[in-house]
Amino acid sequence: MNEIAQQVSIIIGLLAASFAGPLLAIGFLVVRKRRARARRRSPVAIDLLRGPVHTLREQLDDVGADVLSDVFMLMLVPLLALATFLAQSHLRGPQKMSHLVPIYAVLVLIFVAVVVRKLWRAGEQLDKLKADYDAELAVGQELDQLMRHGAHVFHEFPAGNFNIDHVVIAPEGIFAVETKGTAEVTGGQPLSDQDVQRVVHQVQRRCRTVAPRYSEKERAS
Repeated sequence: MNEIAQQVSIIIGLLAASFAGPLLAIGFLVVRKRRARARRRSPVAIDLLRGPVHTLREQLDDVGADVLSDVFMLMLVPLLALATFLAQSHLRGPQKMSHLVPIYAVLVLIFVAVVVRKLWRAGEQLDKLKADYDAELAVGQELDQLMRHGAHVFHEFPAGNFNIDHVVIAPEGIFAVETKGTAEVTGGQPLSDQDVQRVVHQVQRRCRTVAPRYSEKERAS
């Protein structure tokens, strides 16, 4: 019983010396963030006052927090296994622990593989979210310019169980705009500013053509 208590004390001491600082820092930041959210009363909470990419920004924050947590666990668990192995070797002797080396190694490698795979998927998710973020932000900034021509533009418009990226209310009609970003570039070359402007002008001409017809059909129905 005394040997077990000594072993536990050594393990706890090693872990406390290694991770007391990081754990206290992370705990302090988490508590501070939760208290700040509980006290904050922001007008952005009103759905119709949201700016573009509001939801995507929250998703990026959540995924980023998960990545930091996984990275911390990736550092913590192998060191925990090493501390446990060294403590047992000190108490029982290296010869009695030599046959457990492969078991410890396999368990640590399995854990590392699982976490690395999770981080890889999180990285892909972050890339996709960032591409959607850039696309939705660019479209939202362009649509905001329509307000100078008498249109009303809403972002992250609530529609039941989902949000519409952008809603434009203009004399020509009501338009719902959904955006989709991609991290891949066709042909390996990014579009130039002239190409982007040409596409924008084509879309604007198409909207001017379709909007009156659509409005007439709506009035007729």
